[in-house]
Amino acid sequence: MSSSNIAPAKKQTFSVAISTESYQNLIRNTLKDPKRANRFIASITSAVATTPALQTCEPSSILALTAARPVLSRSVQAESQV
Repeated sequence: MSSSNIAPAKKQTFSVAISTESYQNLIRNTLKDPKRANRFIASITSAVATTPALQTCEPSSILALTAARPVLSRSVQAESQV
């Protein structure tokens, strides 16, 4: 059996990944507010859909970065008040 006959695995798109139960549960458990979770999902899905550079990223990387953003934002605001 030749390895050249094996097609490379297709990368999962962000819109498919964000729709999975595991990602939905992660977001809802993190944000605690269903309305806020739905807004977050809609916003990040729209941002990825309209930004070609984000479409090349792994879905988990996009979520990790967006999850860190509020923490980083609060840290910068706190430092600027010193």
